[in-house]
Amino acid sequence: IIEYLDRKGLLYRRQDYEHNYPFCWRCDSALLYYARDSWYLKTTAFKDRMLEENAKVRWFPPNVGENRFGNWLENNVDWAISRDRYWGTPLPLWRCTNESCDRVLCVGSREEMAALGGTVPDDLHRPHVDEVTLRCPDCGGPMKRVKGVVDVWFDSGSMPFAQWHYPFENQDVFQHSFPADFICEGIDQSRGWFYSLLAIATLAKGEAPFRTVMANELVLDAEGRKMSKRLGNAVDPWEILHAEGADALRWYLVTNSPPWVTKRFSREGVREVARRFFGTLRNVTAFFTTYANVDGWRPGRREDAWSAAAPQAGNGSLYPHAPAVAERPILDRWILSRLDAVSDSMREDLEAYQITRAGRTLDAFVQGELSNWYVRRNRRRFWKGEKGPDKEAAYATLHEVLATVARLLAPFAPFLSETLHRDLVVPFDPSAQPSVHLERFPRPGADRRDPALEEGMAQALAVTELGRAARTQAGLKVRQPLARLLVAGVNASVLPESLLEVIRDEINVKRVEFVGADEMVDFRLKPNFKALGPRFGAQVKAVAAAAQALPAESVRAGRAEGAWTVSPEGMEEVRLSADEVQVEEQPREGLVTLESGGIRVALDTRLDADLEYEGKVRELVHRLQNLRKERELAVTDRIRLRLGVDGALAEAVQAHREFLQNELLASSLEIGPAGADPAGETWEVDGARVTVSLEKEGP
Repeated sequence: IIEYLDRKGLLYRRQDYEHNYPFCWRCDSALLYYARDSWYLKTTAFKDRMLEENAKVRWFPPNVGENRFGNWLENNVDWAISRDRYWGTPLPLWRCTNESCDRVLCVGSREEMAALGGTVPDDLHRPHVDEVTLRCPDCGGPMKRVKGVVDVWFDSGSMPFAQWHYPFENQDVFQHSFPADFICEGIDQSRGWFYSLLAIATLAKGEAPFRTVMANELVLDAEGRKMSKRLGNAVDPWEILHAEGADALRWYLVTNSPPWVTKRFSREGVREVARRFFGTLRNVTAFFTTYANVDGWRPGRREDAWSAAAPQAGNGSLYPHAPAVAERPILDRWILSRLDAVSDSMREDLEAYQITRAGRTLDAFVQGELSNWYVRRNRRRFWKGEKGPDKEAAYATLHEVLATVARLLAPFAPFLSETLHRDLVVPFDPSAQPSVHLERFPRPGADRRDPALEEGMAQALAVTELGRAARTQAGLKVRQPLARLLVAGVNASVLPESLLEVIRDEINVKRVEFVGADEMVDFRLKPNFKALGPRFGAQVKAVAAAAQALPAESVRAGRAEGAWTVSPEGMEEVRLSADEVQVEEQPREGLVTLESGGIRVALDTRLDADLEYEGKVRELVHRLQNLRKERELAVTDRIRLRLGVDGALAEAVQAHREFLQNELLASSLEIGPAGADPAGETWEVDGARVTVSLEKEGP
């Protein structure tokens, strides 16, 4: 306009104005708005019904349905449904060309088009449909289609009907599939697809087309910016899939945060997931298959060497020769109880669409309870030489856990779970489905759950964690046995002897004693000089000294009423309140104490000669195990061992001879003076000289 006026010599003044202006979010080009004539759907007439139907829908997160989407419906305006484009679904509107009539007709089917005298083309898109002329039912004049196509969101919102060609076909199928149980899309679709689905279904059927909606939030870059090719911060998903794998990417996205929470994407986070969770699960599986192959163990298969494992009724078809669950060791019963608890918990969470919580439950179970506790505590049961009911129970238990984990993992990591199922289950169970994705999600019964055992093991784990921390605080090696561990704040009734044995072995102590917290510490009074000064003036030092010298028993006795009587030098007895002194705890001599979650432990760090010698032997075993690895011996290889040791360590080695042989799989053990074998390696173990000669037994 300005250029036109300038050319005509009519331009009075040219002036710039600053104002907000729309730009294309893809290419930053300026956008121009034009007023256009449009066709509308009168959605405002159905606003109340849409609000009623939306209230029946489960939204995740709920606030999107109640606020963002709900507010959009509350402020609903009629839907401008026409677009001035060539491609798209043509508006099915024909207008009579007779000016005295001007009738507009919406054609709903091919049959209706034919009934109005039109020649129905095979392709109902432009330009073919533009050539169709209909006969006006009012005046008989010709009717031509109006220009324009339908808003593409109308196409997307018609999906539940269009996929079945409803109502022209498949009415029974449609009724069975409508409304949908679940849909999900990005949060930006709250005014797009979610709305178009609801609006069209409410207009056509009077009800919402979905029961549950999950609104996924954006995945941002590592700095919290929206990903964009233009900004160069977009992540190529194919690179992640090829490098880290689809399972790792899915698991990362699910367990990082709920889908409806904005998340910052980190490729290193995907790698960490692949290393920690999937690496742990693969290691546990490799541990199981390694020893199962060595022993020739298979589910449902019995070999002559396993004759001591008497068949038990009611164990399930896959483990007919394992002892009944109730007769298995406590760790087997516990891990199976926890497996069923995890299965129940994950089922509940998945049915409630809490997929992140379900994934984290499985993650904690595999990395913590299964790998770091059950497998680590039971290694000896798998690699010990003798076969029998105990070893059969260990194999059956771990196999069942891994097979069930594959089914629990299937919705999250479809490829690894499929591999586990096909390797561990399909070859041995005729009733198994060929794919884990055809199996039902685990639904265990209540018969194996043992809440008391789970509570006891949870207490044992808490005590063990504190005991290990106390060892670290004291600077003691884990291989050095100690006399006792004092425990307070736990329910001792849920810790049977079998669990106490687990605690003793984990912390490497001879005894676990349950005591009151006061028996672990001594108490002393710490003067509060700011409070004592105004009361006692120049005598405050004498009062403070008397408070600090008060015996621990007297300090303990005064805690109940919060007052203590002291006898300062040169003064009469005085009564001190809790405002004037503070009770401090001090571990008793030889104890290291720690407290967490209401549980307190005290580790007795004092060593006698026997404990010191046993610690040296365990250290020697550790060094010899490393030597086995250096020689690349298999975990099942047996050895011949010659040790040269002098002095008190020689007596300790003789006293623990059986322990040494069992731990090292030594068929023979010769003990002599250090240096007697010139071909052996010479070490120093805790200040003592040791000569070692180790060789594999047999060919």
